[in-house]
Formats: sequence, structure tokens, C-alpha cells
Amino acid sequence: MFSILADRVVDARVLDLYAGSGSLGLESLSRGAASALFVEARRAVADVLQGNIAIVGEEERASVVIGDARGAVRRMAREGRSFDLIFLDPPYRDQVAVATLEDLEGILEPGGWAVVDHPAREALPERVGRRLEQVKRRAWGEVAVAFYAAMEEE
Repeated sequence: MFSILADRVVDARVLDLYAGSGSLGLESLSRGAASALFVEARRAVADVLQGNIAIVGEEERASVVIGDARGAVRRMAREGRSFDLIFLDPPYRDQVAVATLEDLEGILEPGGWAVVDHPAREALPERVGRRLEQVKRRAWGEVAVAFYAAMEEE
């Protein structure tokens, strides 16, 4: 995944939704991202994530929000926050990938990318909303990753 993203990570403002242990955001920081904001709904998991951030010494560039990912995205849009790179790794059983992608239009910078982990058997749409266009998709066994680029407003 990161070989596909390549230089897009450098100096990026990263949002890691459904963060879990934070591996995607932490890897982004290790590859030169400017900052990472992690959103995790479960307090116990967020506590582990906070510990992981401390272990790698990224307290200055990383922060954690405990709460629902979609609610957090809507709140960030109202606040005028934006990101260059957004990771979504929602629980497969919840089937919220497309709905969450739709919410991202207000916070993903033009030219930014959203990266969605999803079941390989599930086909995600080529376009989402007015601005998000799927530009790549890779599958490894039962898991697939779709890469969406935020196009300029027409």
C-alpha cells in the first residue's frame, strides 16, 4: 500500500479513521507525514493506540480522538479541517466504507487520497459523491484496498 502512495505521504496531514492500533497513521509518520490524527471509537483500543504513539515517540505529531468515525468527520468538516491522506479501515461487518467515503468530501484536500480497506468480494464504486474517483485497487486474498483521489471541483 505504501509503495503505491510513495511521496504522497511526505508532509501529508493524515487522518486514520477506525484506527485500531494506529498502524497506518504511525507508518505514515515514519515515512515523513507532517501529522496524524487517529479516530477510534473504543476507549480501551484508543488507550493502546495512545501507548503505541508514546512508544514510537510521536506525541508531538499525533493525536487521538475517541468517538464515532463518521461523527468525527462531520465535526471536522464543520470546523474547516482538512487532510491530504485519509485511511479507512472500518469493520467489514458494519458495511460503512461507502457512507464514510461520502462524508470525506468536505475534509479531503483536492489532489488528496483516501485509502479504503475492504473485503475483496465487495466492489466499491468508481466514483463517490462529486469529487472522489477510484484511481487504483489492489487485492490480496480476501482483502482489497481501493485508492480514491479527490478531484478539483468542476
